[in-house]
Amino acid sequence: MHVIKRKEGTVTMIRPTGPMVCDEMDDLDTILTELIKQWERRVLINMEDVTFIDSAGLELLLSFQDKLRDYGAKLKLSHLNEINQKILEITRLESQFDVYPDALLAMKSFL
Repeated sequence: MHVIKRKEGTVTMIRPTGPMVCDEMDDLDTILTELIKQWERRVLINMEDVTFIDSAGLELLLSFQDKLRDYGAKLKLSHLNEINQKILEITRLESQFDVYPDALLAMKSFL
């Protein structure tokens, strides 16, 4: 999995590419751990290029979100494809995340 990280004003945007599955998440895990150490307050994960999320991917997202919440930071997700949206629904995790149809709306929601 390839991951791009960039700063958009006060929001740190992460854009992973490929499946978010057990054997493919080392780069994403490293970047998310780095963001926690840097005390980033506003993180958006643009899921536009994430083709599939398995249980390990969901666990990583939930763990990262919990760590951010511990110090009052927020995580938002954008651009979930139909498959990944369905995965959140089936696992009953859709209410656990702030999900937006596009990155612009997600970034505005931090205000």
